[in-house]
Amino acid sequence: MQEFYFPKFKVIELKNFLKIVLIPVFESNSIVTSLYLKVGSALEDNDTNGLSHFLEHLLFKGTKKRSAYEIFCDIESVGGEINAATSSEYTVFYTYLPYDSLELSLDMISDIVFHPVFPVEEVNKERLVVLEEMKRSYDRIPSWNFNNFLKKSFPDSTLGFPIIGREEIISNIEYERIIEFYKKFYVPSNSILVVSGRFDEKEVLELSEKYFGDLPDKEKIVFDYSVDAFPDKVFFVEKRRDIKQASLIYGFRTNGYKEKERIIFDIVDAYLGSGGSSVLFQEIREKRGLAYDISTFNYVFKKASVFGVISGLNQKYLDEAIEVIRREIEKLKIDGIDEKELSRLKRLLRGRYLLDFETNFKISSLIGKHILFDEIDYLMSYLEKLDKISPKEILEVINESFDFNREIICLIKKE
Repeated sequence: MQEFYFPKFKVIELKNFLKIVLIPVFESNSIVTSLYLKVGSALEDNDTNGLSHFLEHLLFKGTKKRSAYEIFCDIESVGGEINAATSSEYTVFYTYLPYDSLELSLDMISDIVFHPVFPVEEVNKERLVVLEEMKRSYDRIPSWNFNNFLKKSFPDSTLGFPIIGREEIISNIEYERIIEFYKKFYVPSNSILVVSGRFDEKEVLELSEKYFGDLPDKEKIVFDYSVDAFPDKVFFVEKRRDIKQASLIYGFRTNGYKEKERIIFDIVDAYLGSGGSSVLFQEIREKRGLAYDISTFNYVFKKASVFGVISGLNQKYLDEAIEVIRREIEKLKIDGIDEKELSRLKRLLRGRYLLDFETNFKISSLIGKHILFDEIDYLMSYLEKLDKISPKEILEVINESFDFNREIICLIKKE
């Protein structure tokens, strides 16, 4: 069997502390250029919640040399894409272009992120757009319930903040406060630039210096936020009038953000609810027909993590589904995972890991995010560490983490 070779990459730092990550993928016909910033809802406070996401919108509203319309026209004129995303801990802006549009990609990312003009009328208009997005978010029951779950998991931490923010803040926050927030976080020292695909290294470095080299350096921002103690048992119900299906999330706060525990919870995720061969899919959907979809998640932040089960199902089956979930977790706490099953799960996770490096876009995202948070060694050694996990270690971690006195249940159901 051929050995897996981790994609080659190089990290270079400009004089203003902007890190540039070069990932050559010579067989690709594309170039993915991404700028990651350590800013998201976890770095906000009660007066600024939602500003990271709001700024993600506002940076597309025009620059010193491009209107909002011209931003999209320039990218789409070569068949490319431009977009952005905000999470609790980072924001990313990216272009996906043909490989011969390298200069456009670097020019555009530099332009929208570091040279926006924030027209007052556009800012006020975009408030309305985000408020509409909030309404859509409310209508997306599973993701809304996941927000409920994070709030209950982190009741006194900004990790429980909704990424999209709150209506009263986006509606009323002063223009000057938006600019102040932008100037604090949108600086080279708080960013990394990732270029992945088919490119000439010398050309990338010359163009990076041209479009990013003159940006002023500022004192490095300390990436930090508080994480509260594990909450006691939570049972939360939100009632809605016009829904056809209830939403259930059952889970726990864990220590799955630590390196070994993180891999163990990947194994537990694969065992309990990741895919059609998983225990809960078989028990709840295939054997009992209680739900159409059921899956598990191992959701990891830099300083905390949660593990849970998520399902949409008929309201009358909620109690039975929760009972089955508890029973399977209890069996797992007693019996653990034997060597034969663990071997199967390791093969499953190895396969998924390999497929995660299948496309230029995935390679850029994986390596970029792990370098941003100084976790690239973890990513590179994942398979080696996975292979060393034993049934005994899994049993110890799940018994420490799956405490029924600290279970968190969030439901959205019909009134």
